[in-house]
Amino acid sequence: MHSPCSPEEYTSASWGELPDAASTERTALGSFDSTRSSVSPTTLFIVASNTGTLYIGMTNNLYVRVAQHKTGEIEGFSSNYQCSRLVYWESFDEVLKAIDREKRLKGWRRSKKIA
Repeated sequence: MHSPCSPEEYTSASWGELPDAASTERTALGSFDSTRSSVSPTTLFIVASNTGTLYIGMTNNLYVRVAQHKTGEIEGFSSNYQCSRLVYWESFDEVLKAIDREKRLKGWRRSKKIA
């Protein structure tokens, strides 16, 4: 079993590190495969705060959604806890698959999410 990561272990997302929306399938930040050509309409993502709080969500435009989190434009949990650093994403060709995966991840213990 992996030990929980400290907030310092998360990498900060810069616009240059974000993948082309059409180039990812399943990846951790900074290690996407740019040779992929399948268009993925739905992306599951995890953003983190400086203190390590995690927010899991879905979007059809990762760039816009990350920008909204960075500016605090979206009210609610992620804004209240300042979750703005993209730490993970996973793309899906079907919305129902993404919803299922989001529900499974949200049901995991924190230690498993950050392992």
